[in-house]
Amino acid sequence: MMKIQNVANYFFTHLTNKISVYLSKINSIILICRGADSKFLLQYGKIRIYNPSLLVYGANLKINGTLNLISDGPGLGPGKFDFKSNLEIGCNCIFRKKDINNIFIGNNTIIGNHVEINCESDMSIGNNVLIASGTIITDVNHKINAFGLERTYGIISKSIIIEEDVWIGAKSIILQGLVIGKGSVVAAGSVVTKNIPAYQVWGGIPAKFIKSI
Repeated sequence: MMKIQNVANYFFTHLTNKISVYLSKINSIILICRGADSKFLLQYGKIRIYNPSLLVYGANLKINGTLNLISDGPGLGPGKFDFKSNLEIGCNCIFRKKDINNIFIGNNTIIGNHVEINCESDMSIGNNVLIASGTIITDVNHKINAFGLERTYGIISKSIIIEEDVWIGAKSIILQGLVIGKGSVVAAGSVVTKNIPAYQVWGGIPAKFIKSI
């Protein structure tokens, strides 16, 4: 495989303002380098990429509207958006990560409209997961001390893992450092602050155990 980062750095160094999109396919890896206002058409929808990003995706990726991919950092880092096969994403979703981190989404997963994923650590979403519309998944929080909220350099980030066959109901919030166990269900409108064991239903604010499946 070619040295992907070297290729990306070369094109970002040499592209003029008139050329906003470079698309290169290298061994099924799609390298997308574009300006913030560019649009990349993909099947039924489109993707907007802010800052240089590496997007790796499998067969049958379906975008039902606009997907905003944001990679914070000075340039193309080692992290990537890693999407497997048969993934369907609703309209107006926002996936944000640091340029050194990864967002992994497994096979046969469906993500509804207006879902926001915000991570500064690696995030993993397994196979056959359903994430309903309006859900927020964030591994980032502000530090709080005796003097109040630390607005500058006061960020804490802990990875989130959503295992296989999970169903997350509409407008739920998944907070940092959690594992959502295989086959579990999160009721709509819940705020999840604790790990959820496999094959359990949780719901409420904060989410609590309801029953086993």
